[in-house]
Amino acid sequence: MDELLRKVAFEAAIRAGNIAALALEKPREVQKKGPRDIVTDADLAAEETIIKTITSHFPDHSICSEEKPFHQGNSPYTWYIDPLDGTTNYFHRLPFFCASVAVAERGELIFGVVYEPLGKRLFWAEKGKGAYLNGKPLRVSPTFSLEDSLIGMDLPRLQALRVSFGSLLPELIEKVGTIRAMGSAVLGLCFVAAGWLDAYFHFSLKPWDLAAGALIVEEAGGKVTKIDGKPWNVKAQALLASNGFLHEELLKILGDFTES
Repeated sequence: MDELLRKVAFEAAIRAGNIAALALEKPREVQKKGPRDIVTDADLAAEETIIKTITSHFPDHSICSEEKPFHQGNSPYTWYIDPLDGTTNYFHRLPFFCASVAVAERGELIFGVVYEPLGKRLFWAEKGKGAYLNGKPLRVSPTFSLEDSLIGMDLPRLQALRVSFGSLLPELIEKVGTIRAMGSAVLGLCFVAAGWLDAYFHFSLKPWDLAAGALIVEEAGGKVTKIDGKPWNVKAQALLASNGFLHEELLKILGDFTES
């Protein structure tokens, strides 16, 4: 993989994360994009920084980002960027958010970086070369029993999907050890890769929410699929990521959900 591409991905994620961290305690402007969906001025500033960092080196690359229209380039590379994953946490000054940058070549994810600035945690993975946290290799948990598991998840924004989730919740609560709502999907995925969570799932997200984290989980030895068990790709909205040992049992519980 191109060394400059790797360097730019690190630089973009770290710069964006630091912008959000420095602005955390300051007054902020907030816009409502839709039901349970907001954007802050920190999101926009961090996104602008990532895009400028990428385009200054790779003006011909495509960029898929949360707040701006898709930028179509003429190269085989596409960047998936979430400048501030965990915006609602951030808005409430809950210190759990990050910046996420991933790169795909001809549709295949090849590199992902997630920077959690307050904890100075830099998660990253390269296709076929493993996953790392601040330079140390990551490995998913060895948990074999759902009863002993710690599962991460987040609520979908749309009311209809919340109803679908609600119908699955009783069985999930009955069978797993405990559940955590993360507020940041990509950090939830990174925590699976680190072995701090045994699985994470979500019913409705976008490519920039999942791309970097999904690659990090896979490179840490975990498993990532759609909720119905089919292979996951960046166009899929619903995802289950796990240590692999618990995957089939969780699919049996979550499999009744139908992706919109």
